[in-house]
Amino acid sequence: MLKTIYYLAFLTLSIASQAQTNDGKVTGHIIDGNQKTVESATISLLKAKDSSIAKIQSADKDGNFVFSGIA
Repeated sequence: MLKTIYYLAFLTLSIASQAQTNDGKVTGHIIDGNQKTVESATISLLKAKDSSIAKIQSADKDGNFVFSGIA
């Protein structure tokens, strides 16, 4: 019985620690008004509280971008 309690406590702590990682991701695709891909566009990710720049990324040749490690 005590072994089961220790196992459940370990499992609960493991799940809680995984929930605190910065594995969030923002992805997108840049297109112009004619629905054509815009390559090498500069995208800025801004903080909601003060609109300061959190990250800057460039779109690839297909217009795709990824911001990873978002909290």
